[in-house]
Amino acid sequence: MPSQTKNMFSYNDVELEILQDQSVLPPNQKQPWPKAMFLHLSAARVLNVHVPAAITKTVEGVITKVYAIKEVAFEPLCNSYYLRMDHFPSFVKEAETFIDPLIENMEVTRLQKDRIKTKFSFHLFSLAFDACYYINQRTVAVAAKLKIRKGMAHYPGVELHIRAYKEKLKMSKACVPFSYIQALRMANLEGGGGFMEACSICLERLVDRPHHQVCRLECSHEFHDLCIAQWFIKYCPLCPLCRSSVLSN
Repeated sequence: MPSQTKNMFSYNDVELEILQDQSVLPPNQKQPWPKAMFLHLSAARVLNVHVPAAITKTVEGVITKVYAIKEVAFEPLCNSYYLRMDHFPSFVKEAETFIDPLIENMEVTRLQKDRIKTKFSFHLFSLAFDACYYINQRTVAVAAKLKIRKGMAHYPGVELHIRAYKEKLKMSKACVPFSYIQALRMANLEGGGGFMEACSICLERLVDRPHHQVCRLECSHEFHDLCIAQWFIKYCPLCPLCRSSVLSN
């Protein structure tokens, strides 16, 4: 049963709801750390199109345009991620790194993006701090729901714009969940080390990033876990080197 712990903020056309919910935990998946937060995030976009409905003339002779608002709701983007609760220096940074690509697909302004990231990381940090130092809880399951509304005027070809945005979201939905990458990383660590010296995505040595772990895919190519997860979210669920599919495995 979901707990009653809930945080929500909204301003202008942005709503973010964060609550603890044990039902989002994946079954039979080993968490990467002894104390971890499992985060399931859904980001939805709603478009309010102002369509000219009629033209009326007032008594004073002033022509007034009347508009009808057509609401277009897009299917939300979802992803999941484990956060290490007992390592606070990297907690906020990893939380913001996780939410970044999902926000980018929502086409928000820079100010909106900064506000969302600030509120998002603050609420998660508060839950993690309480779990580690007050409740002594090993696993915290969190469901976060982000909804962004945007109004736009109707113009010739607006239907093509909406259709193109739907296709863009459909392509983004092919990503591999972050939690899958982390579980795979744990299996790799238990199975021993690899053979690659540098991450082919960021071009840095695999051992030079203290808070990034090495993830080896089924094709044996290795990357920083955050680098390869960002690749899957932004581009496609294929290995950047050999193009082998991760979803098929």
